Amino acid sequence: MYQLWLAVRVRNSLVSHLKTHRSKVCGLKWSITGNLLASGGDDNVVYIWEASMMNSAQFVYRFTNHVAAVKALAWCPYNFEVLASGGGTNDWCIKLWDTQQGTYINSVNTEAQIRDRSLFSCSRRDNDDAFCRRHKWGEATLRFSNCEITVILFNL
Repeated sequence: MYQLWLAVRVRNSLVSHLKTHRSKVCGLKWSITGNLLASGGDDNVVYIWEASMMNSAQFVYRFTNHVAAVKALAWCPYNFEVLASGGGTNDWCIKLWDTQQGTYINSVNTEAQIRDRSLFSCSRRDNDDAFCRRHKWGEATLRFSNCEITVILFNL
């Protein structure tokens, strides 16, 4: 169970209990506009919550395409409805979601476990999104994707 506390306006004021994930929640990320909250968990599920509906504690969308824990969440900085989620062990995928339509967009296999802070978005460049995977020994692979297929691979 997740408890969402509003600490900015009213100190220690409980806003909502979010009771959907069946195991540990690995991350929460507010959308850039502040109207949506994404949660990812060890149950391999991503939930999207609407801020205006927090009192009902009812999610807007439930995405179940990951085959391992959802370890990272990031909102697109220039297309505010697009969410990227990263899967852990045995998943290795960054999945893109349209949170306006509630649909799956695409997936990129990174060939490595996605962990918190290993998924990030860069500034806009010709409508491409950039994702990076880092290895223990310091090597990084940067992938550019236009949401259709990975088109360029660089080993830095």
